[in-house]
Amino acid sequence: MYTTYKWYKQKTLWENSVVMFNEISNEVRDILVEQGMDPAAYDMAVGNILAAAKGNVKLLDALQDYLVLIEKANSQGVKR
Repeated sequence: MYTTYKWYKQKTLWENSVVMFNEISNEVRDILVEQGMDPAAYDMAVGNILAAAKGNVKLLDALQDYLVLIEKANSQGVKR
């Protein structure tokens, strides 16, 4: 029973992490596309990141933090 609970908890944590990652990723995608980046290349990169992470929540959280930094850098650049 504990193993099933642990599996479910990990699965739910991963799914929630993917949702949060996708939300910030979509915001950053819009920013980068406005700056001339190819959206197909970005989408492929994000797909590869998710495939490579394979349930590694810590890695996905670190990548999400990186995307937040890109978003912050862009907003600071716009204010100047």
